[in-house]
Amino acid sequence: MCGNDVRNLTYCPCVTLVTYLQQVRITHAKRMLRFTDKSIEEIGLECGIGELNYFSRVFKKLVGVSGSECKDGYSYILSDDCGGTRGQTR
Repeated sequence: MCGNDVRNLTYCPCVTLVTYLQQVRITHAKRMLRFTDKSIEEIGLECGIGELNYFSRVFKKLVGVSGSECKDGYSYILSDDCGGTRGQTR
């Protein structure tokens, strides 16, 4: 992604608005999965992805692991934000 600011999307034709919003929502979801006791369904709703199946599919596509794996501590063998490469240790 070209930048962290919506204004940068004008200069980055490789990222659509939908993709950018998904990335922002999933980044927020990763933090919530790691630092709260909320259910995956509650987190999906709070992040703006209301349908649990859709949230799960987008999360796995962008992060590489499921939300439940991230929540259950799989992040300890991934990067600090639960989004690294499988099998990679810290």
